[in-house]
Amino acid sequence: MSARLRGEYILSVEGYYATQTVHLLVEANQYDSGATLQVLDNHSYSGAVMLNNFRVLLPTGDANTAYLVMDVVGHLYSDLSTVVHIQYQGSAGYGAGFPAAGGTIPSGAIVVGSTGLAINETNIGIGTTSPSAKLEVNGSVKLTAGSGASVTFSDGTIQSTAWNGVLSGGDYAESVNVSGERDEYQPGDVMVIDPASEGNFLKSSTPYSTAVTGIYSTKPGVIGRRQLTARTHMKEEVPMAMTGIVPTKVTAENGPIKPGDLLVTSSKPGYAMKGTDRTKMLGAVIGKAIGHLDSNVGVIEAVVTLQ
Repeated sequence: MSARLRGEYILSVEGYYATQTVHLLVEANQYDSGATLQVLDNHSYSGAVMLNNFRVLLPTGDANTAYLVMDVVGHLYSDLSTVVHIQYQGSAGYGAGFPAAGGTIPSGAIVVGSTGLAINETNIGIGTTSPSAKLEVNGSVKLTAGSGASVTFSDGTIQSTAWNGVLSGGDYAESVNVSGERDEYQPGDVMVIDPASEGNFLKSSTPYSTAVTGIYSTKPGVIGRRQLTARTHMKEEVPMAMTGIVPTKVTAENGPIKPGDLLVTSSKPGYAMKGTDRTKMLGAVIGKAIGHLDSNVGVIEAVVTLQ
């Protein structure tokens, strides 16, 4: 069924020190894509124009819709309370009565349909003619699957997957400053407090160090940050895992490692070893081994449990 509009519209609007009344004669038919619009009368108090550029829009590929479109150009209330009252006499569709229309129109808006799209100098509304933000949608918003679409937040963070309660990684890490060059550090490195630079961290290098604090996280689930500098400085920092399960660099310099062994720092920079000297382990334990290492060096998973 094709949309058809035939009849007269009387539009009346009152704004800031202005009133305007417009009398239109409209003939529109989607069947033959024909439309005519005649302005029979258009007068304003003090000549102040609020509505102009009246036309009919017949959307391509939609045989059931015809729009009366107009521009809102000025003299509206700054609190967005201006209302356009519309009276209609005629026919719509195939004998159906065309509904009375009205609504709140934002300052400087272009309104398509009764609740379709509103655009003004500051806000855009979809499904609402009175948007209260840069973009307000009265309804659902969808990012097309497989399109690579994402949402960019004001701090530059990009999110393409919604939070569903499951973390993408398995540990909590703190973003920390490191001593020396950032590219000298790698995921799995065992980290200790730098005694020569307050607030900084560096790779472990002595056995049974009680300054041990965490492990350079490979894939942190959550990253905390105590620094007051901008987030852009995080590229100069290291995510140090302080709890959770983390791939850890280990060495067998103090014997083979098996699941359940307590891990401490070793003499090899950035590597953990099995702890065996109970007199030195208080405050030196970095975690418990989940995997095993028979000889040399490697990377195993460990539960970070500072003790």
